[in-house]
Amino acid sequence: MSRTMAQPIQYYPPLRLADRLVALVAWAMAIALFFTIGWRALQPTDPQGAVSMLTCPHPWLMVVQMGVLGVVVAALATLVVGRKLADAGVFTTCLGLAVANLRADTLESILINVADKGINACPNLAVSFLFEALIWFVIVLLAMVTSGFVLRWCFSRGGAGGPSVLSTMAVGDMPLISDVLRCDTAGGRRSALGAGLWQLLFTAVAAFGLIGVLSTGTPARAITHGQVYFSIAAAFWIAGDVAHRKWPVRTPFWTCLAVPVVAVAAYVWVMLVDSDKVGALPPNIPHSVYLRALPLEYIVLGTLGAILAFWDPLRLRHSSALHAGK
Repeated sequence: MSRTMAQPIQYYPPLRLADRLVALVAWAMAIALFFTIGWRALQPTDPQGAVSMLTCPHPWLMVVQMGVLGVVVAALATLVVGRKLADAGVFTTCLGLAVANLRADTLESILINVADKGINACPNLAVSFLFEALIWFVIVLLAMVTSGFVLRWCFSRGGAGGPSVLSTMAVGDMPLISDVLRCDTAGGRRSALGAGLWQLLFTAVAAFGLIGVLSTGTPARAITHGQVYFSIAAAFWIAGDVAHRKWPVRTPFWTCLAVPVVAVAAYVWVMLVDSDKVGALPPNIPHSVYLRALPLEYIVLGTLGAILAFWDPLRLRHSSALHAGK
């Protein structure tokens, strides 16, 4: 039996027109919540500033508030469409954060504020951003866990929309949590661990390189939300899609796990490799293409791209055919 055939692929129930409309309504409501209520927590002290823990008067309070809102939104989205579209809760939370971030400025405002602190300002900023990216990813993990528990508790009777879908969610491959939720691994997690690790490694390396390629030529220009959003989301979408085709597993957990790895690698690159370029450009222009995105943008856009890659209709139909042919 081939390597692809041996992978435990779960069947994904098809989405009807009504399911798609419900999903769109859920995403619109989540965007409205983050754009209004969430913005009160995200809003920086400077009305023209960027969304970051460095620009918020009470950073830890902001993180707690956004974590609670993210969990609530993930739970509601899972209740509405989670039975048909696994990880809809995580996707909805990240989508709301990404849209709310558009209300604020880009990284330029932070670079201007730290420009007077000397030549080490940008490397020091990268250190702060590295830890901030990990904190934002914790919120994404909380959304994943919440989605899994909501699906287990509310649809525990099984069927096409019950725990059978739970094993296709990212939480289905999370250590310990998947055991608590009693996810059906259809052959054991160990059989998919090797493929998952290869997915993680490939997605991280490919996405890191793609971000650099898609941002080529941008250091001489001002930062724009559109360019940052496209480069990160597209990089993880492309890298994740190739990884799923080469090493298919049942969940997007491993490609999502590559998101903080790339964020950390990007900021380490800024500190160690591109640090000698500081001062060669105006203060509002980052000296590295990997310093064009905020930690929040790396995490939520990378996660959106990773989940979209897993939702690719052509790949899902192929996976369903493989599953049926076993």
